[in-house]
Amino acid sequence: MRYTIGFILMTLLLGACKDTGTLEIKFLATYDDSPLVLGENVSYDDYQLNFLESDFYISEIALVNGNEIIEVKDIDFVDFTSTNFTLENAENGFTLSYSEIPEGSYTGIRFGIGVPPSENATLPSDYGSDNILSQGGYYWDAWNSFIFAKLAGKYQDSGGTFDNGFFFHTGTDELFRTSEADMNVEITADNTTVIEVIIDHKKLLEETSGSYYDIQNNSANHDPLEPGPLLMLVNNYSKAISFN
Repeated sequence: MRYTIGFILMTLLLGACKDTGTLEIKFLATYDDSPLVLGENVSYDDYQLNFLESDFYISEIALVNGNEIIEVKDIDFVDFTSTNFTLENAENGFTLSYSEIPEGSYTGIRFGIGVPPSENATLPSDYGSDNILSQGGYYWDAWNSFIFAKLAGKYQDSGGTFDNGFFFHTGTDELFRTSEADMNVEITADNTTVIEVIIDHKKLLEETSGSYYDIQNNSANHDPLEPGPLLMLVNNYSKAISFN
Protein backbone atom coordinates (compact mmCIF):
# COMPACT_ATOMS: atom_id res chain seq x y z
CA MET A 1 0.00 0.00 0.00
CA ARG A 2 1.40 3.38 -0.95
CA TYR A 3 1.07 6.45 1.25
CA THR A 4 1.64 10.07 0.27
CA ILE A 5 4.01 12.23 2.28
CA GLY A 6 1.06 14.43 3.30
CA PHE A 7 -0.89 11.45 4.66
CA ILE A 8 2.10 10.28 6.70
CA LEU A 9 2.70 13.74 8.17
CA MET A 10 -0.97 14.14 9.05
CA THR A 11 -0.98 10.73 10.76
CA LEU A 12 2.08 11.67 12.81
CA LEU A 13 0.57 14.99 13.82
CA LEU A 14 -2.72 13.44 14.86
CA GLY A 15 -0.89 10.82 16.86
CA ALA A 16 1.11 13.51 18.66
CA CYS A 17 -1.92 15.62 19.51
CA LYS A 18 -3.21 15.12 23.03
CA ASP A 19 -6.91 15.26 23.70
CA THR A 20 -8.03 18.38 25.52
CA GLY A 21 -10.87 19.54 27.72
CA THR A 22 -12.15 22.74 29.30
CA LEU A 23 -11.39 24.09 32.76
CA GLU A 24 -13.83 26.48 34.42
CA ILE A 25 -12.79 28.32 37.58
CA LYS A 26 -15.80 29.64 39.44
CA PHE A 27 -14.97 32.37 41.95
CA LEU A 28 -17.45 32.80 44.79
CA ALA A 29 -17.34 35.86 47.05
CA THR A 30 -18.62 35.07 50.53
CA TYR A 31 -18.85 36.70 53.92
CA ASP A 32 -19.09 34.43 56.96
CA ASP A 33 -19.92 31.49 54.67
CA SER A 34 -22.83 33.35 53.02
CA PRO A 35 -22.83 34.75 49.47
CA LEU A 36 -21.54 38.32 49.49
CA VAL A 37 -24.10 40.64 47.91
CA LEU A 38 -22.60 44.05 47.22
CA GLY A 39 -24.66 46.91 48.58
CA GLU A 40 -26.08 44.89 51.49
CA ASN A 41 -25.01 45.38 55.11
CA VAL A 42 -22.96 42.71 56.86
CA SER A 43 -21.94 42.48 60.52
CA TYR A 44 -18.32 43.38 61.19
CA ASP A 45 -16.81 43.50 64.67
CA ASP A 46 -19.35 45.64 66.58
CA TYR A 47 -20.66 47.59 63.58
CA GLN A 48 -21.59 46.95 59.96
CA LEU A 49 -20.00 47.19 56.53
CA ASN A 50 -21.46 47.53 53.08
CA PHE A 51 -19.17 46.25 50.31
CA LEU A 52 -19.48 48.00 46.94
CA GLU A 53 -16.37 46.88 45.07
CA SER A 54 -14.26 43.74 44.97
CA ASP A 55 -12.08 42.79 42.02
CA PHE A 56 -8.52 41.68 41.33
CA TYR A 57 -6.06 40.47 38.73
CA ILE A 58 -5.34 36.74 38.71
CA SER A 59 -2.19 35.57 36.96
CA GLU A 60 0.12 32.67 36.20
CA ILE A 61 -2.83 30.28 36.40
CA ALA A 62 -1.51 26.72 36.16
CA LEU A 63 -2.35 23.11 36.87
CA VAL A 64 0.26 21.08 38.70
CA ASN A 65 1.18 17.44 38.18
CA GLY A 66 4.12 16.61 40.41
CA ASN A 67 7.01 18.68 39.07
CA GLU A 68 5.15 19.40 35.84
CA ILE A 69 3.45 22.79 35.48
CA ILE A 70 0.78 23.19 32.79
CA GLU A 71 0.11 26.87 32.08
CA VAL A 72 -3.57 27.67 31.76
CA LYS A 73 -3.57 31.48 31.40
CA ASP A 74 -0.96 34.18 31.90
CA ILE A 75 -3.29 36.82 33.36
CA ASP A 76 -7.00 37.43 33.79
CA PHE A 77 -9.41 39.48 35.89
CA VAL A 78 -11.98 38.54 38.54
CA ASP A 79 -14.70 41.18 38.72
CA PHE A 80 -17.23 40.67 41.51
CA THR A 81 -18.05 44.37 41.18
CA SER A 82 -19.83 43.75 37.90
CA THR A 83 -21.85 40.76 39.08
CA ASN A 84 -22.52 40.52 42.81
CA PHE A 85 -25.34 43.01 43.24
CA THR A 86 -28.00 40.28 43.42
CA LEU A 87 -28.15 37.14 45.53
CA GLU A 88 -28.62 34.99 42.42
CA ASN A 89 -25.48 36.38 40.81
CA ALA A 90 -23.52 36.04 44.04
CA GLU A 91 -24.56 32.39 44.29
CA ASN A 92 -23.63 31.76 40.64
CA GLY A 93 -20.20 33.34 41.08
CA PHE A 94 -17.80 34.81 38.54
CA THR A 95 -16.55 32.18 36.11
CA LEU A 96 -13.40 32.14 33.98
CA SER A 97 -13.31 29.46 31.28
CA TYR A 98 -10.26 28.00 29.53
CA SER A 99 -10.34 25.53 26.67
CA GLU A 100 -7.73 23.20 25.17
CA ILE A 101 -6.34 22.05 28.51
CA PRO A 102 -4.38 18.80 28.01
CA GLU A 103 -6.29 15.76 29.23
CA GLY A 104 -4.90 14.22 32.38
CA SER A 105 -4.98 13.81 36.14
CA TYR A 106 -3.55 16.82 37.95
CA THR A 107 -2.61 17.11 41.59
CA GLY A 108 -3.15 20.81 42.19
CA ILE A 109 -3.81 24.32 40.97
CA ARG A 110 -1.95 27.56 41.54
CA PHE A 111 -2.36 31.20 40.62
CA GLY A 112 -1.11 34.63 41.59
CA ILE A 113 -3.16 37.45 43.08
CA GLY A 114 -2.01 40.55 41.24
CA VAL A 115 0.27 41.29 38.29
CA PRO A 116 3.63 39.44 38.11
CA PRO A 117 6.78 41.59 38.21
CA SER A 118 7.55 41.13 34.50
CA GLU A 119 4.15 42.52 33.45
CA ASN A 120 4.10 45.00 36.32
CA ALA A 121 7.11 46.71 34.74
CA THR A 122 4.91 47.62 31.76
CA LEU A 123 2.22 50.27 31.25
CA PRO A 124 -1.44 50.06 30.19
CA SER A 125 -0.48 51.93 27.03
CA ASP A 126 1.74 48.99 26.04
CA TYR A 127 -1.36 46.89 25.39
CA GLY A 128 -4.22 46.90 22.94
CA SER A 129 -7.70 47.80 24.10
CA ASP A 130 -8.75 44.13 24.16
CA ASN A 131 -6.08 43.27 26.76
CA ILE A 132 -7.14 43.44 30.42
CA LEU A 133 -3.86 45.18 31.30
CA SER A 134 -4.93 48.17 29.20
CA GLN A 135 -7.29 49.35 31.99
CA GLY A 136 -6.04 52.81 32.91
CA GLY A 137 -8.08 52.78 36.11
CA TYR A 138 -5.94 49.92 37.38
CA TYR A 139 -2.60 51.68 37.14
CA TRP A 140 -1.18 54.25 39.52
CA ASP A 141 1.77 56.31 38.28
CA ALA A 142 2.91 57.16 41.81
CA TRP A 143 3.48 53.45 42.45
CA ASN A 144 4.88 52.62 39.01
CA SER A 145 2.58 49.66 39.40
CA PHE A 146 -0.72 48.21 38.38
CA ILE A 147 -3.39 48.12 41.06
CA PHE A 148 -3.62 44.43 41.84
CA ALA A 149 -6.89 44.44 43.76
CA LYS A 150 -9.60 46.84 44.85
CA LEU A 151 -11.76 46.39 47.93
CA ALA A 152 -14.15 49.21 48.81
CA GLY A 153 -17.47 50.07 50.38
CA LYS A 154 -19.07 51.99 53.22
CA TYR A 155 -18.88 51.54 56.97
CA GLN A 156 -21.26 52.36 59.78
CA ASP A 157 -20.05 55.30 61.87
CA SER A 158 -20.73 55.99 65.54
CA GLY A 159 -23.99 57.71 64.60
CA GLY A 160 -25.24 54.60 62.86
CA THR A 161 -25.10 56.07 59.34
CA PHE A 162 -23.15 54.90 56.29
CA ASP A 163 -21.96 58.32 55.11
CA ASN A 164 -18.29 57.38 54.94
CA GLY A 165 -16.46 55.01 52.66
CA PHE A 166 -13.47 52.70 52.93
CA PHE A 167 -11.13 51.50 50.22
CA PHE A 168 -7.96 49.44 49.97
CA HIS A 169 -5.93 49.17 46.76
CA THR A 170 -2.96 46.82 46.60
CA GLY A 171 0.00 47.06 44.26
CA THR A 172 3.81 46.90 43.80
CA ASP A 173 5.86 43.73 43.36
CA GLU A 174 6.22 43.27 47.12
CA LEU A 175 2.47 42.69 47.44
CA PHE A 176 2.19 40.00 44.77
CA ARG A 177 1.05 36.71 46.31
CA THR A 178 0.53 33.16 45.06
CA SER A 179 -2.24 30.82 46.15
CA GLU A 180 -1.98 27.06 45.67
CA ALA A 181 -4.07 24.03 46.56
CA ASP A 182 -3.38 20.33 46.47
CA MET A 183 -6.45 18.76 44.90
CA ASN A 184 -7.38 16.18 42.29
CA VAL A 185 -8.27 17.83 38.99
CA GLU A 186 -9.36 15.53 36.19
CA ILE A 187 -9.36 16.98 32.69
CA THR A 188 -11.08 14.71 30.18
CA ALA A 189 -11.47 15.14 26.45
CA ASP A 190 -14.36 17.29 25.27
CA ASN A 191 -15.66 17.74 28.84
CA THR A 192 -15.73 20.66 31.27
CA THR A 193 -14.15 20.44 34.73
CA VAL A 194 -15.27 23.03 37.29
CA ILE A 195 -13.19 24.21 40.25
CA GLU A 196 -14.73 26.53 42.84
CA VAL A 197 -12.54 29.16 44.48
CA ILE A 198 -14.26 30.63 47.54
CA ILE A 199 -13.04 33.96 48.94
CA ASP A 200 -14.28 34.86 52.41
CA HIS A 201 -14.13 38.66 52.54
CA LYS A 202 -14.39 38.80 56.31
CA LYS A 203 -11.21 36.76 56.64
CA LEU A 204 -9.46 39.22 54.31
CA LEU A 205 -9.84 41.85 57.03
CA GLU A 206 -8.90 39.69 60.02
CA GLU A 207 -5.79 41.01 61.80
CA THR A 208 -5.50 38.10 64.22
CA SER A 209 -7.82 35.24 65.01
CA GLY A 210 -11.13 36.85 65.98
CA SER A 211 -9.73 40.40 65.79
CA TYR A 212 -10.52 42.65 62.82
CA TYR A 213 -8.97 45.69 61.21
CA ASP A 214 -10.30 49.00 62.56
CA ILE A 215 -11.97 50.40 59.47
CA GLN A 216 -13.82 53.16 61.34
CA ASN A 217 -10.54 54.85 62.29
CA ASN A 218 -8.41 53.71 59.34
CA SER A 219 -10.72 53.62 56.38
CA ALA A 220 -8.27 53.97 53.48
CA ASN A 221 -4.79 52.94 52.52
CA HIS A 222 -3.18 52.61 49.12
CA ASP A 223 0.24 53.96 50.03
CA PRO A 224 3.02 51.42 49.31
CA LEU A 225 5.31 53.35 51.67
CA GLU A 226 2.90 52.59 54.54
CA PRO A 227 1.70 49.13 53.58
CA GLY A 228 0.36 47.94 56.96
CA PRO A 229 -3.25 47.12 56.06
CA LEU A 230 -2.28 46.23 52.51
CA LEU A 231 0.19 43.62 53.76
CA MET A 232 -2.54 42.29 56.03
CA LEU A 233 -4.92 42.07 53.10
CA VAL A 234 -2.61 40.24 50.68
CA ASN A 235 -1.27 37.90 53.36
CA ASN A 236 -4.83 37.01 54.35
CA TYR A 237 -5.62 35.53 50.94
CA SER A 238 -4.01 32.28 52.10
CA LYS A 239 -6.66 31.81 54.81
CA ALA A 240 -9.52 33.58 53.01
CA ILE A 241 -9.34 31.34 49.93
CA SER A 242 -10.65 27.78 49.91
CA PHE A 243 -11.12 25.38 47.02
CA ASN A 244 -13.87 22.97 46.12
